[in-house]
Amino acid sequence: VVNEINGKKEIVVATNAVWNDISIFLNGAISKNALHVFVYNGRHGIKKALNLITNEDANTRMALSDPMVLSNESGNSTDSSYDSECSLPKKKFVFTFTPSEWLQMQPEQVLFKCNDPARPMRSSRSYYVLPKGCWTSLLAEHFWEHTNLPCCLSFRNGKVYNGGNIYVVVIGRCSICNSHF
Repeated sequence: VVNEINGKKEIVVATNAVWNDISIFLNGAISKNALHVFVYNGRHGIKKALNLITNEDANTRMALSDPMVLSNESGNSTDSSYDSECSLPKKKFVFTFTPSEWLQMQPEQVLFKCNDPARPMRSSRSYYVLPKGCWTSLLAEHFWEHTNLPCCLSFRNGKVYNGGNIYVVVIGRCSICNSHF
């Protein structure tokens, strides 16, 4: 699961055969890709169990995510249902596209055929998506215009909502600094 390169421990890539071996050992209860994501994201303290992070690193990360430490620093009290990710500052961006840009990335309708025998009356469902390969570069360009940050953005969840105040919601992440936008 772990390679040691120049004294630094790193998790092996998802295509390594060890993930398949572990999945087989677990009788297929977890797929090899899910195992890799589980370890890579450090869920349930697995990185500490594999000695990928030192106790000092774990304590520092726990202190940063501990609501009592944060509340003592800010002088405010918080409850035990505190979620550190929800408390991070959020920035909302509003992008205005030119007509030619909008035509390039305009949402298109997709028809999804349902083959559920439990619901024979509902044979299909339609929804709108942003066209693949067209909108990510436009959003990255507009993001650069707003922030001037040298982030290498990757996007997911280009959800389109026909009704309501919000038309398109996109989640962006910098693949270098792991910032979420």
